[in-house]
Amino acid sequence: LQTLYHRFLSIGVTQELSFSEKLRTELCNQFIIFAFPSAIFHLVYNFLTDNHLRGYILVGLWVCVMSFTLLLNYHKKYLLARFFISIFSFSVIAACHILFGWEQRLDFMYLLFVLIGYYILERNLAIILIAFILLTYIGIAAYLSFFGPIFKVQVIASGTYAYFVFAVIITMTLTARVLRENYRYNQITIEQNKVLETQNEELE
Repeated sequence: LQTLYHRFLSIGVTQELSFSEKLRTELCNQFIIFAFPSAIFHLVYNFLTDNHLRGYILVGLWVCVMSFTLLLNYHKKYLLARFFISIFSFSVIAACHILFGWEQRLDFMYLLFVLIGYYILERNLAIILIAFILLTYIGIAAYLSFFGPIFKVQVIASGTYAYFVFAVIITMTLTARVLRENYRYNQITIEQNKVLETQNEELE
């Protein structure tokens, strides 16, 4: 199982990639690793509770987005893959917010995609994405305040908790990996500097 996890994590990763590019690609794959089981859980949850068509449509969209992102990474279209999963996934969340209103409790998902954008995109693109997310959230909040959601649906409370747990798990795992990889990179850099200092002393 661990070998399968590492193979999944390394989809599209090659030796030629820089440390930062390799880390961003692996973080993108890791997000998908945790999103796939959540999609299955959502499918089962929807079947056992309201059994509504919108639940199956959302799961189908998630699976298509994640599969296409992995395909892009596999073909080494790294930037396109990360940009696609960031924008499209966020667009699905924003659409759900407009359609079903505040009762969906999707506010923390906006924060999740701010974090994901910061981790898997380059600095300039991450800043643009974060600004876009914030402006979109303000726009949706204004729209819902004046017009309300398009559909009125009864939201099961436990569904909101499930989405919150998913956001927390993704946030913790991605943050832990970033901290661990940065620490490992710093240790390697320190060791390489020591080797260079020793070689310089020998040359002198």
